[in-house]
Amino acid sequence: EVEEYRRELKGCSAIMATLPHVRRHDATSEPKERVPLLVSTLGSRSTATSPERSFLAALTMASLAVTILSTTFDLFYVETFLSAYELPLSSYAFGTFVYTIIDSANDFGGAWFVDSYAMRSSRGDIIFRSGCIFALCFLTPFFRGRRIKTSPFLATSHFIVSLSLYDTLFTFSTILFGSLFTDNHTLSERTRINFMASGKVVNLIGSFAVGRIGLALFDTDNLRSFRVHVLALCFISCALFSVAHRLMQRAGKDYDRDERPTKKLRLWSVIKDLSRHRNFRAWISMEALLECQVTFSATFLKTFVDRLIVETGTSEENADWLISSIGPASQIMGIVCFMPIRRTGYRKIYTRLFQVTICLSLCLLMFGSPSSTTLISIFLVANQITTAAVQTSGFYLAMSDLVTELKYEQAKSGRFDEPSYAGLLFGLNALFCKPVGAIMPIVAAWSLARVGFSTGTHTQLFKLHKDTPDDIEVRQVLFRLLVVPPLMFSTVQLWFWRKYSLGAADRAEEVRLELRRLRTAERTSNDKEVDP
Repeated sequence: EVEEYRRELKGCSAIMATLPHVRRHDATSEPKERVPLLVSTLGSRSTATSPERSFLAALTMASLAVTILSTTFDLFYVETFLSAYELPLSSYAFGTFVYTIIDSANDFGGAWFVDSYAMRSSRGDIIFRSGCIFALCFLTPFFRGRRIKTSPFLATSHFIVSLSLYDTLFTFSTILFGSLFTDNHTLSERTRINFMASGKVVNLIGSFAVGRIGLALFDTDNLRSFRVHVLALCFISCALFSVAHRLMQRAGKDYDRDERPTKKLRLWSVIKDLSRHRNFRAWISMEALLECQVTFSATFLKTFVDRLIVETGTSEENADWLISSIGPASQIMGIVCFMPIRRTGYRKIYTRLFQVTICLSLCLLMFGSPSSTTLISIFLVANQITTAAVQTSGFYLAMSDLVTELKYEQAKSGRFDEPSYAGLLFGLNALFCKPVGAIMPIVAAWSLARVGFSTGTHTQLFKLHKDTPDDIEVRQVLFRLLVVPPLMFSTVQLWFWRKYSLGAADRAEEVRLELRRLRTAERTSNDKEVDP
């Protein structure tokens, strides 16, 4: 027993020695070989075991499939409904409000299902089925019947139903794949960062390709070629989900889940644990505002470019290159973000993001105007790229740390048979973030309608705009919507984020080591009771 404890301490010391603040500089030690990020996930040079490589490769394939679908959807669904289908802004605002309420309930239900299913079987068993259903729901906004065109009620209903189907399955897929990653506390911090960085390299290629092809084929007057494009993306995504499912099976049925809990999920226990979790409260407050900012900027990106850049003299071809390059540039910046994350942790990166956003917003407000094409282009690109990069780089690392800390709190109180909250954390994140994320599109639609911006020809459900639009006022409103929300949100986020204690370079790894020690001690105690 003493020898076993010594081996455990030796393993812990080896892990702690990799941390920046306790790394030992031994002149006699040989330098370790640096493994490239992409190879560390999919290549044969990785130090990970074969099941671990299959597990991470499966998540990479599934992430690529989701990226292909979500990039196309986020880039074109607003233009499809507002320009191609001529959906009135009032219907857009009303539909956004309704489907947000529906999806908020579905998000929590889907998260509960994922964690409950993990108690009976492996989460990886439903990757292919859920992925194919998600790919089919992705098609619903881009196809509609002839009767919908002439009926305002059917047009609004199509908007609500198609977005609800897509968003529900998108959230369920992200919860499923995210919980597979965050619930595995055996992965080291370096492996997690390498996996996230290599996945971004793969997603970068997919995001840029589908963005450029989609922009070349998208025509609001004739969607036939674009519809063939989205059908092809649907089949490609289903194939990727199938590959991910096979790789997950190769990894082993027991690799993608934690120890089997004996107790069931109880709503009151979940509420009590999370309400006492200070880091979760700080995280969800910050993330809700960040999600609102990112979602609004992404969905209104083309509207900002068309009205504030193209209409002031920039060619449409250059604008298309600008739009299609933001996604890949965000992926590249996300990969770059992992270098400082390795040294200082993601907590400081978020702080720097909020500070930079405040400075950029103040500069544009003081020195810019709706006709300042160059300044608007710089702000639009810089704000969009940095915000999306930091959010995607830190999100899964933060969720993984929160799941591990919750497990650690359960283990400290002797609750080793409690189920994991990995899926529920994603569901609660969506439950809080989506209602907040719907605020800005509704405010934008209402503000634009007041100054005469209208895209619809139907009889409106409620009339908000003037009879004759004023282009100068429309651009002024869009300019304010572009600058003011990031300034306000970043200021509030900076205040919330000060209360978050995880995310440093060493804190999360210390929690994982302590969790492993407690679980090892629990297993040793159980073995003694069974051993006669």
